[in-house]
Amino acid sequence: NYMQAVMEGGEATLDDEVARFTFANELRDLATWAYKSSEYVGEEVLAYLPIPGEYIACGDLDTLTGGKAWSE
Repeated sequence: NYMQAVMEGGEATLDDEVARFTFANELRDLATWAYKSSEYVGEEVLAYLPIPGEYIACGDLDTLTGGKAWSE
């Protein structure tokens, strides 16, 4: 309803509960992104390859990265 009112050029009101939820959700996403993109986590915690090597399309995650997610 909020987006529809904004698109039509009318006056839009946003429920406080929805605004709080959206803010908290965005804050959590930004905090997760900041953690995953930090230098220490990128190089020490996640799988990190500074110069990309060969492309292995159907490799096993445990074999390729030691079970870690790739760094961003």
